[in-house]
Amino acid sequence: MKCKHYTPLIVFIWALNGVLEASGFSNIVVSSNTSPKRMKSPLHRRYLYNTERRNYHVDDDDDDDDDDVIHRLKEKPRMEDKKKNLQPTTSNMELTNNSLMNEIRKLKHQISTDGKTRENLTTCERERKKQFKLLRKLETCSDELRIKTNKKQQLQDRLENMPSEIMKVISSINDLAELTVKASSCMAYMGHPGKYRIHLPGHMPYNVLCFDGKHEGKGWLMIQRRAFGNEDFDRDWDTYRDGFGSFDGDFFLGLHKIHHITKEQRQQLFIYMGTFDGKWFAASYDNFRVGSEDSEFKLESLGAFRAFNNSRDELRYNERMKFTTRDRDNDLWPQGNCATHKRNGGWWYMDIKCSWCNLNGVYFKVKANSELGVTWTGWDGLKSVHMLIRPFI
Repeated sequence: MKCKHYTPLIVFIWALNGVLEASGFSNIVVSSNTSPKRMKSPLHRRYLYNTERRNYHVDDDDDDDDDDVIHRLKEKPRMEDKKKNLQPTTSNMELTNNSLMNEIRKLKHQISTDGKTRENLTTCERERKKQFKLLRKLETCSDELRIKTNKKQQLQDRLENMPSEIMKVISSINDLAELTVKASSCMAYMGHPGKYRIHLPGHMPYNVLCFDGKHEGKGWLMIQRRAFGNEDFDRDWDTYRDGFGSFDGDFFLGLHKIHHITKEQRQQLFIYMGTFDGKWFAASYDNFRVGSEDSEFKLESLGAFRAFNNSRDELRYNERMKFTTRDRDNDLWPQGNCATHKRNGGWWYMDIKCSWCNLNGVYFKVKANSELGVTWTGWDGLKSVHMLIRPFI
């Protein structure tokens, strides 16, 4: 009969248990006010069995059921406390997670910033290279400027020293002028041929042509030249005495000057002669001397003879003869004047034969065999003649 009275209650409890399970409150907490005696009633034990069976392992031993249930019920609040204790840990984990996310965002931002930094560094490197190139250019420009400055300084120094250099040049010119005044021959100008003034004691300085020859040597004074045919050598006495022609062409220095030069110092005579077929020969005398006008410019001496290219001593025939021109006959031919009848031009003519050579004859611009021409016996008309003198050494 008792079972009949408890059946609706049990059904209600099971239904309530189902509702509680569905609501998530399957783990009910038994109040401490519940009487242990009442919990040990069959109904409660049945309820506890059915309830705890889902969550705990219940032994089959009936004697230990009540103790296990009480123990587990006591452990239930502890589990809840552990859950509560785990909540701060979860919060800490969330905070840690948030911190990690912040760090990740910072790292991403730093990586982005590092990319910009690398770009900036690349730009800086390029700028640095440009600046380095500019610096090198500046160094090069500085070196060039330094060199130009040194050159400018050198030029300034030279300009400052220019007065002293000018004075040296003026002094050299003065020395040269003094040397020119004192020079009595062209030996003072060896290696520097040209027109110079020489000075002879007791006479005014006068111009001469100094000559350096391939075959003749250096330091010669030219007294006669025939090479261009631009001068007529059929001249009178006064003209031969004073000289005529030009140093730039054919000329005769003048008997008066030749006399003073050969009187002052022993002179060597060198006669260079060239032919129309390209040959040359020469005759040399080591004591050439011409007298004064009082002696009719007598050919006083020739000295020793020396031949070059087999020339003959043709001038010897006229040694010690006076000079003859067309207006003054000093030759030994009683029947006429050699300068006008058998020869042409002034020369030291001898007798009826007049001479074996005549370097003041008519100048033919082509090869011509004529006694009137510029001749050295044994040779046809000469193309060129140089009569040169210099002090005998």
